[in-house]
Amino acid sequence: MESKVVASRIPSILTAMEYHVDDQDPALSVRAIVIRDGHLLVQKGSVNSFANDPRTCYGFIGGHYEPGDTFVERLRMEFEEETNASVVSCTYAFVVENKRIYNGVLLQSVDHFFDVEIDRHDISTKESHLTQHWLPIETLKQFDLRPKVLRDLIAEGKSYDARHVIVPLKAERL
Repeated sequence: MESKVVASRIPSILTAMEYHVDDQDPALSVRAIVIRDGHLLVQKGSVNSFANDPRTCYGFIGGHYEPGDTFVERLRMEFEEETNASVVSCTYAFVVENKRIYNGVLLQSVDHFFDVEIDRHDISTKESHLTQHWLPIETLKQFDLRPKVLRDLIAEGKSYDARHVIVPLKAERL
């Protein structure tokens, strides 16, 4: 099944990348797309507390949407909590509906993405279980950045056309 990119003028109101299970509501999050000098800023989390574990994929900086937050406030807090960078500006880009089966369990999230500008290029982490990386967009498809459909849209220069991205349901195992 191919991923769907749906043009929509009205983005969904919800968000997330940490997942809820089975019959629970999808997790909600906000995520940042930071592009500078032909590179995309991403981070890599840990498996077994080692950020350089080869089983770990790259992901977009962001976090859970929490009651009382605005999307922009949450993104600013995530950058301040996880990195030495601050958000200078951010503009809503699109929403991603993400579903997958991991070890037999349905995982689902709704992630709101923003085009973000930050105040520095020399990024360092504030959290030992995370590392940040600038990946070259010209070779982005070589990296295990998830969701892969979004990685491919950015690599092909098509993310600016997206408003609503649906990731196809698939099974994954680490």
